[in-house]
Amino acid sequence: MTERFLTVVNMSLTASYVILFVILVRMLLKKSPKFISYALWSVVAFRLIFPFSFESVFSLMPRNTNVSPISNDMIDQQNPLIDSGIEAVDSFVNHSFSSPTNEVSVNPLQNYIEVGSYIWIAGVIALLIYSIISIFALKRQLKDAKLIEKNIYQANNLKTPFVFGFFRPRIYLPIGLNKEEQNYILLHEQIHIRRKDHLIKPFAFFIVSVHWFNPLVWIAFRLMNTDMELSCDEKVLKVMDGNIKKPYATSLLSLATKKHILNGSPLSFGEGDVKRRITNVLNYKKPSFRIILFSIIIVGIVGIGLLANPKTSASLSDSSYHVKEILYQSPSSSLNDSLDTLPQYSIKDQTLYSKQITDENWSKVGELYEYKLSKQKLSTLFNSSSKNVQELINRTKLVFRTDIDEEHGTFDLLLELKNGEVLLASGYDNEEASIIHWLVELEKLDSIHNESNHKDEEDIQALVEDFGKTLQKVSLSAPDHIVAKSIEENYSEYITSELLEKWKNDPQSAAGRMVSSPWPDRIDIIKIENTDETHYTVYGEIIEVTSLEKKNGGVAAKRPITLVVGKENEHWLINDVAVGKYIQ
Repeated sequence: MTERFLTVVNMSLTASYVILFVILVRMLLKKSPKFISYALWSVVAFRLIFPFSFESVFSLMPRNTNVSPISNDMIDQQNPLIDSGIEAVDSFVNHSFSSPTNEVSVNPLQNYIEVGSYIWIAGVIALLIYSIISIFALKRQLKDAKLIEKNIYQANNLKTPFVFGFFRPRIYLPIGLNKEEQNYILLHEQIHIRRKDHLIKPFAFFIVSVHWFNPLVWIAFRLMNTDMELSCDEKVLKVMDGNIKKPYATSLLSLATKKHILNGSPLSFGEGDVKRRITNVLNYKKPSFRIILFSIIIVGIVGIGLLANPKTSASLSDSSYHVKEILYQSPSSSLNDSLDTLPQYSIKDQTLYSKQITDENWSKVGELYEYKLSKQKLSTLFNSSSKNVQELINRTKLVFRTDIDEEHGTFDLLLELKNGEVLLASGYDNEEASIIHWLVELEKLDSIHNESNHKDEEDIQALVEDFGKTLQKVSLSAPDHIVAKSIEENYSEYITSELLEKWKNDPQSAAGRMVSSPWPDRIDIIKIENTDETHYTVYGEIIEVTSLEKKNGGVAAKRPITLVVGKENEHWLINDVAVGKYIQ
């Protein structure tokens, strides 16, 4: 019974969203014919009856509508999680069902659901019994009614006309109606019968009885009844050419039901929101074809959008990743590798690949397929009550699985979070359950590369600028042995040993100060290009100044310079330098 109760609760939660949406659309279409808003309630009925629907790329329903917000296996878990598709609702409810204390080993939701299921079935039975008793009581009151013609009866103890009966509906009229009132009142009740309202209303009440715990369902039932009566009133006015608005409204007021019968029957002429019905009758104008067509189109779009569940976009973008952080390790297993030695992963064409950092080629792990499971079921794979793990599960948008070794039951899961982050979990299946060994956060190698490049360029810029400030210290006009010594003293921390030896052997090929004035003051960098993983090319200009420019600012001369910078032993050094002619 708890499973049936949970099914009803899930349908009621989904239908609640639909009810609110229908109420909003109903308000927007208040000038449209009421039969249109009356028809829209059929979508609510569908959601309250059927726990499933079709999927479509066009849907007005929240994400994950095709997954039960409260799954049946929640009652067996210590950390229950709902997945309604509405993040604010999930966060609030899941926080309410946070992990119990160590002294309590039973999930509190298990007790709530078990007690709730008994209360629910008792409420359903009570409403149905009350409804049946009311029907038999009314039937006994009508036993002395006299047949006037066909299915029309007249009774002394009635205050208002109504339709009563399921398979052979009868119209009951009070005594004392004049001929004119009787004509359009009969027309009103006959329209109810032709539209099968005498069957729709009891059926709707039965649905309400099943979902009696949801106040929105009661509101929907009342509004549906109002739309039923308003649409019936409008049909009467349309048939009678609208010439009976005032007498019709007067009859509504005088024959308004003083006491509503809760069982959803009968269909009474004076039933519903009488004040609104009178206002609607007096303000009735035959709607134009354009309004009717527009309203039908809107209701058609809204109806399909609320009937269809959103189709999930089950795909992962092609990217390469490295392990950024280890988020979870089961007590029975651990990752012996450090972050630096863990494999890299790549996704291409819905296939997962991996490789060690030192390897050149990728190895195929397996084909990825969407793995549909509730958040609660996902939670059971982790032997942990960690709030961090539960929070990550709650943020999960899509889950993909690849089966690595079917014989041993090993598998990997890729979890795509709502913010686009990707997690990788590794686990295995056994006869008793599926278990996750560990969970890691993946980071795109592209983003790492970009961050690394930015840091490298900052380091290279500092290297070149510092090198440029030392150029004035090496006077190339001095004897070669003095120049060689000066190169050794000033350039050794900026250039490679190979370039240092080259310049010492041929000082005139080195960069430095050509004359006493102007002298090289600095290198202004124009562009830094990444040529490969360990080399950059820097394009710039040597700015030369005299004492005048040094004092007042400005440039005495410029020479283009190109530097090749490479990485050696985790340090950036200048590999080669080419200095151009002076810029005119």
